[in-house]
Amino acid sequence: MIGLIQHTLLHMLDNCGVAGARAEVLRRVGLPEDTHFRIDTDYDDLQAAERRLAPQRWAGMAT
Repeated sequence: MIGLIQHTLLHMLDNCGVAGARAEVLRRVGLPEDTHFRIDTDYDDLQAAERRLAPQRWAGMAT
């Protein structure tokens, strides 16, 4: 999966108004809190799918 989705998600977390949202979501998927995704890089699809669910789980919206 191209990094645009991950990049956009982290940008949204940075601007959601909840302190520590980005760090918490990255922690839950096992990544350092200073992780950045390049929009021109292709990332593993299974890892990307798990990372897309992490913010929903953090917000209590996923089972």
